[in-house]
Amino acid sequence: MVFKGRPPIERRVREQFWECLRAGQDTVSAACEVQVSLTQMRRWLVQVGGVRLLSVARGAEQRVGVRQ
Repeated sequence: MVFKGRPPIERRVREQFWECLRAGQDTVSAACEVQVSLTQMRRWLVQVGGVRLLSVARGAEQRVGVRQ
């Protein structure tokens, strides 16, 4: 199997980034702390519209859907 592009970043790293922001760090400091590029940090911010308010328990996921 051949994969194209960059390898995915682990979910726990992304969650650590959001935890840093909730703790009061600025975006650049949070990105540096979890060792992701500023480009990746910007992608995460754009994906969620710049705001991530909910704290999700480790290993838990929220799903929104329509009953069939």
